[in-house]
Amino acid sequence: MAAIRAWTRSEYPVSDTLFKAFQDVAVTGKMPPAAKLTFLNSFENYNNFHFDMWMVDLTIMEDAGRGFTYRLRDC
Repeated sequence: MAAIRAWTRSEYPVSDTLFKAFQDVAVTGKMPPAAKLTFLNSFENYNNFHFDMWMVDLTIMEDAGRGFTYRLRDC
């Protein structure tokens, strides 16, 4: 919720509709039907190094084929 509230639209410009949808998630704690929450907690790269990390993304679709994925956490 805090990551969405701290969103700076100048850095990630989206339509008013999408921005409102993300802000509604921050206020209500509920995702719209077309939203998707994804995460990654580790990965290995091509040199066989293993990384433990967290990335959490929230994707909200505006209409068929158009939407935006906002990174909520990256460390």
